[in-house]
Amino acid sequence: MALPQIGLPSGLRIYLALEPVDMRKQYDGLWALASQHLGLDPKGGALFVFTNKNRDRIKLLHWDGTGVWVLAKRLEQGRFTWPASATGDSRKLTLEPSALTLLLDGIDLKDGAKKAWYER
Repeated sequence: MALPQIGLPSGLRIYLALEPVDMRKQYDGLWALASQHLGLDPKGGALFVFTNKNRDRIKLLHWDGTGVWVLAKRLEQGRFTWPASATGDSRKLTLEPSALTLLLDGIDLKDGAKKAWYER
């Protein structure tokens, strides 16, 4: 049974932190990374994506105007993959909402195909 899809507005700014993060970090730790390491205002309406060293876990941080959301996903097998930054920024990658949806659905963003571990 699949979990319902999370709707992402087409204009949503999404930043994926390229350096691995300790997945024990919660609200305050992720907030500090978004503001201090990435140099962005977490209250600016963007969605921040963080991953661990093995790239088998992802956490999302988002301020909705009334509070902070933290969502997490752990893969049972395989790893998340994405292309290198086109801008040369070593700290973050900007994603379109559709690209994040593909990433979370098991699509390899490097070559646009489902990963072997995701095939049903």
